[in-house]
Amino acid sequence: MKFRQPAWLAGWLAALTQLQQLYLQIGMMPAGLTDSLLSLRQLTSLQLAAASLPPLVALSRLQQLCSWEVILDSSAGQVPSQPLILPPPSAFPCLKEYNLQAPDAAHVQIDGHTFDAALAALLQHTPRLQSRSVVDCLEEEEPFPDSLRTLAGPTFLSLSDNHLEDLPEGPCWAGLRQLDLSHNSFRELPWALSTATQLTSLSVRGDNCFDYACAWGDEDDLLSAHLPALDEFDTSYTKGWVSALMQLARRRPLLSIDTSYIRAEA
Repeated sequence: MKFRQPAWLAGWLAALTQLQQLYLQIGMMPAGLTDSLLSLRQLTSLQLAAASLPPLVALSRLQQLCSWEVILDSSAGQVPSQPLILPPPSAFPCLKEYNLQAPDAAHVQIDGHTFDAALAALLQHTPRLQSRSVVDCLEEEEPFPDSLRTLAGPTFLSLSDNHLEDLPEGPCWAGLRQLDLSHNSFRELPWALSTATQLTSLSVRGDNCFDYACAWGDEDDLLSAHLPALDEFDTSYTKGWVSALMQLARRRPLLSIDTSYIRAEA
């Protein structure tokens, strides 16, 4: 449902006590809407998208939630005047998915923490989650979060749109099966991934700094000699050296390489 700010919305939602899934896109949260949401005790999926949101800690009483997503709409180019205050993932015993999109991480507080501290808290609160996305959160030249580097357990990790040029060594890569490094600034595949022996899918989609000659220049490069389980490699929307791609295909004949929309180089 997509609304601007109808006065009747809060009362109308309060009557839908058996509702299980709700996607609400509004301009501003009208008065009483938080209380109305609290009456929806059967909700398993909640998505809120708005230009500004009041503190949402009270929504931790929605104990059936499996999926939680909050989007601060920055299309108008305005930064919210007050912090976005959210409950921690640990408040929801059934939670499987916790997503947040905000134009400025400095305006986000989770469980009383600013975003940088909140990331560490989020990872600590959700040790059993196997799928994690940290997308468009890191500023250029910002150090890689140590709380993420030392993370063990996830099988899917997305680090897209984070201005990354390299990755640090750490236990977080060892158990990965899928890794999304798209839209970053990698020139070559980081050697930290040499421990990702269970990795089956890797994406460098849209990494326009990627240098294929550096990525697999000899028989002992990362893709030729390591990553034995890899069967999908997404190189779409990058600059491609045709000879280098052919060389890789010969070395890894069973590897499926997505070369869609590659801007070919000589």
